Amino acid sequence: MRSSGNARRVERRVRTSGPAIHPVLAPAAFGLLGLASALDIVARSGALSWLSFYTLAAGVLLATWCALFALLDWICFAELGKSGPWGLDGVPTAAVVALYSGAILLRVESACHVVTASAMALEVAGAGLLANKAWIGRELAASIADRR
Repeated sequence: MRSSGNARRVERRVRTSGPAIHPVLAPAAFGLLGLASALDIVARSGALSWLSFYTLAAGVLLATWCALFALLDWICFAELGKSGPWGLDGVPTAAVVALYSGAILLRVESACHVVTASAMALEVAGAGLLANKAWIGRELAASIADRR
């Protein structure tokens, strides 16, 4: 009997601490992606272009972790009956990661990782989706809070 009580306590701790990973990673990842896009707009070549490329790479890596934890939060920790389609927040995150990853791949071959027009177009599309995702995320969070 005592071991089942301990198991319940551990399960309760995991359930309360598990979903906290995704909300912590998201602002850092999306901040890095936004910073990289801003650096590309300001300077198209030189040291800022190089810095932008590596900031973009770090943002994509962190956003990939963020999308993975969003998926794990939805599958493992959410009560799927209550969260339903609201748990699909990872889909736009994956689309943002794909757009920015395409921008990185287009810049790998260029000297000093200078941004090309097609890479900049992918970054602008990713930034637009990221801005809409932030707004939609706030709306979804508000509607979930209202339902409870």
